[in-house]
Amino acid sequence: MNLQHLDTLIAFATIMLGVSLLITVFTQIISSILGLRGTNLRWGVQKLLETAVSVPTNKAKNPALESEIQKQWRTVVDRILHHPLISDSTFSKFGGGTPFRGWIERVKLAHGIRKEELLNLLDVPGDFEGADAVAEALKKDSDKVKLHIERWFDQTMDRVSQRFAMSMRMYTIALAVVLVAGLQLDAIGLLKKISQDAVMRSRLVASADTVVRETSKVFGPRGDTNVFMVSLDQLKKSDPGAREALTNAPPSLMTLELAHLWIRTQVNESTKKEKILDQYDALVATNLVAKVPELMGSVAVVQDELAKAGLTWLPARKSVQMSDYDPRKQGFWGMLISVALLSLGAPFWFNALNTLLSLRPILSTRMDKEAKAQSKNPK
Repeated sequence: MNLQHLDTLIAFATIMLGVSLLITVFTQIISSILGLRGTNLRWGVQKLLETAVSVPTNKAKNPALESEIQKQWRTVVDRILHHPLISDSTFSKFGGGTPFRGWIERVKLAHGIRKEELLNLLDVPGDFEGADAVAEALKKDSDKVKLHIERWFDQTMDRVSQRFAMSMRMYTIALAVVLVAGLQLDAIGLLKKISQDAVMRSRLVASADTVVRETSKVFGPRGDTNVFMVSLDQLKKSDPGAREALTNAPPSLMTLELAHLWIRTQVNESTKKEKILDQYDALVATNLVAKVPELMGSVAVVQDELAKAGLTWLPARKSVQMSDYDPRKQGFWGMLISVALLSLGAPFWFNALNTLLSLRPILSTRMDKEAKAQSKNPK
């Protein structure tokens, strides 16, 4: 590999990182706005309770009753996750009588719940008005419900975490498709252009350090806007139990999934683990909303650097043709490859670009030595 080949890879990775950063920031914002953590938790709690008791629906005679029972289950679970002592959402103090009632009810859902909290709330009578059939079934088989929750709670919460991670992955891929189609980001054509255009390649390599610096604010070990590390620091300061359990600080937390995985490996006790995860998720959600301007500032700097290097973010309207997305053309498959590469995520490209940049001075030094050796000993 010579320096030109390495610079081509650095330039390509710089573009992938810049676009991935934009996707990552928007994915996290969408997660907070749509309350994805809370809605996935609602799904898990509802499945846990539904499998604990059977509510007769007499579906053969009255199909509409099945839908009514499902609505009652949703009412019960919503009441649980909207409880003022459970809901950790910033919007939990807002009422439902606003034009955005549906959205507020969604984001008011708690991000986490402990086993003891769920059992305590199921013991409170009269809290499930409007869901009489389900409330009666839960009350009638209360011992069976408690035993079922004791047995399956931890496994259900694991499924909730996996479902949340999958939903985040799907949003990442969807945003990648939109950006690639809008930018006509053809990975094959882009690599060819970078390898042939020395000016564009040199500009992108020159921009790489700035892109890494701005991205490190979001993903670096002590980034100014790394909400995952900031939230961890806040949690350890506010909760002595968390400070005692989370003693070994990780080098970096680039995603919520990595943060959850690290916390789970640090805390052995199930109840304590869920409590810490609940508090951590609440802090992440709050910090994401608060740090949106800073996150977007980092994204803007990165996009400006790439624009200076010659990357056109919005192609001219007249130049975009439906035929550009024809599967019979190479450009279509190049865009498909771009989607696959971007779905790897910004953390992957951040590490890849850092690795490539660290190799550049080594390769440059080696090539200089070889050039000097050849000049001294010409054939």
